[in-house]
Amino acid sequence: MIGILISNLNSGLLISPVYEKNLILTIDSSSKRQELIERLLEITDKISQLQTNARRAIKKAQAKLKETFKEKEVKFQKGDLVLYFNKALAA
Repeated sequence: MIGILISNLNSGLLISPVYEKNLILTIDSSSKRQELIERLLEITDKISQLQTNARRAIKKAQAKLKETFKEKEVKFQKGDLVLYFNKALAA
């Protein structure tokens, strides 16, 4: 999960994501700072919903692949000719 640390500096706003890249944004008015902080919080709130949707889509795709490539069991009847391969002797 991605987290964002927000700190106030004299020259601007320090935004430090978990992957430790520091970005400094210089913003003049406090209302713009507040809007930016609100927008960042709004985005971070949406991350969990996006992750949930992604997990759901992945599970759906995996289930579809599993069904598509599902091995079918072959049942032989008495008297059927079959090829027997002994891996122990082949190695």
